[in-house]
Amino acid sequence: SRCLLDVYLQKVRDRCGLDVSYGQANIKHYRKEQWLPVHIDYNRATLMTYLNDVADGGHTLFPTLGIKVKPSKGSALIWPNQPPLKHAGDRVMQGEKWIIFYNWPAADNWEYDDNFEFNAD
Repeated sequence: SRCLLDVYLQKVRDRCGLDVSYGQANIKHYRKEQWLPVHIDYNRATLMTYLNDVADGGHTLFPTLGIKVKPSKGSALIWPNQPPLKHAGDRVMQGEKWIIFYNWPAADNWEYDDNFEFNAD
């Protein structure tokens, strides 16, 4: 039988055409009152998928852009990790939040790239 993570990564490959052979996947659980401050991931890019609906709070925030994304089971966000895309996890007010995220690591000498684009339809 296949691991759930293998199934997830196969869907990323099939739907986005992205190479998932060299990154790292993690699962994160937020309980009521937990949150994550504004930060930038020191990876080339991040794909985050919500594993459940959150009763109240738990939004993903991109404060520089004024974007607030409500967690919705099965929906996903993908972004290159550049300074304008600093993000945060809003406080979970009711219930809990589960996410799986996949990071594409940056080279040791990686720098911010204005021209970074995903080639995905």
